[in-house]
Amino acid sequence: MKITYWSDYACPYCYIGTTRLKRAIADLNLEDEVEFETHSFELDQDAPREVESTTVERFAKKYGLTMEKAQ
Repeated sequence: MKITYWSDYACPYCYIGTTRLKRAIADLNLEDEVEFETHSFELDQDAPREVESTTVERFAKKYGLTMEKAQ
């Protein structure tokens, strides 16, 4: 079986999903029957290459939240 998926390396949900999928395949002893094809998916094409703020600061700014709500 071939599984093709798109993932953003910075996305926590992509990481969680990939980890759970690989764990399920291992639990079913299907490692030798599954081939992975990975493609990159950029969630925010306008994101700067260099970041000088924290994740919480970026969430607050992007979504118009207070720092407390972004936390």
